[in-house]
Amino acid sequence: MYMHIHMYIDTMASRTLMIREDIYLELKRQKQPGESFSQLIERLLDHKPKPTEFFGIWDDLTPTEERDIIDARSELRQMWSLRER
Repeated sequence: MYMHIHMYIDTMASRTLMIREDIYLELKRQKQPGESFSQLIERLLDHKPKPTEFFGIWDDLTPTEERDIIDARSELRQMWSLRER
C-alpha cells in the first residue's frame, strides 16, 4: 500500500521597515479603521490615479509657465514623429 500526503502551509514573512516619523504619521492618518499598515501600503501601491484627479492641476500656472509647457510638448511630439520614421 502506497500513501502520499502533501501538505502546504503558507506563512507570510514579516519585515521591519525604518521610516521617518513624518512618514509614519502620514501613513497613520491615511489608514482606514480596521486596516493594517500592510493593507494600507498595498492599497496605496495599487492606486491608479483617475484622470479626474488631475482636473484643474494647471490652474495656478503663470502665462510663461503655460507657454513653456506647450512648447515642450510640441518639441516632444516633433521628436516622437521623427523617431517613428
